[in-house]
Parts: sequence; C-alpha cells; structure tokens
Amino acid sequence: IDELGDDKKPELLVFPNPNNGHFEVVLSQQMDHFLVDVLDLNGKVVLSNIERYNSNSLAIDGSMLDAGVYIVRIMNENGQIGVRRIIKQ
Repeated sequence: IDELGDDKKPELLVFPNPNNGHFEVVLSQQMDHFLVDVLDLNGKVVLSNIERYNSNSLAIDGSMLDAGVYIVRIMNENGQIGVRRIIKQ
C-alpha cells in the first residue's frame, strides 16, 4: 500500500504571471530544502541554484532577464516538484 506522507508532491504556485521579473514561488507545504532554476524556452538555464531552506516560499529577482517566456523548475532532494511557465513583460 502506498502512503501519501512525505512522498506526496506539494501544490505549487508561481505569481504574479505575467510579471516584471520579480515573482514568487509558493509551495502548499514547508520543505526542508528546495531549489529553483529558471530556463529559457531552449532549455538553457538562465537563473540557477536559487535555494531555500525550511520554508514554503521564495521571492525571485529575474529583472535582468529579457522580456519573454520562461520555465520555472522547482526541485527537492527527492526530485522534481513541478514546472511552471511564466511571462516576463
């Protein structure tokens, strides 16, 4: 029998979207550690290894990115939590 427990992935919000380069990643539960990468649509990592400990949220400053569409990838020690698409105006 599979138990949900710690293996259940938290829900994930990334907002505001669209944004001006400043956005927030919020998980539905606190994590011991998670990591955020921002990728362009070609898969190139443009912001990497943004880490957060003992939290469920992280503010990201992507103001240096060009306007366009990006992928936000959130991972923890167990693997990928989720991916979201954002638009930087």
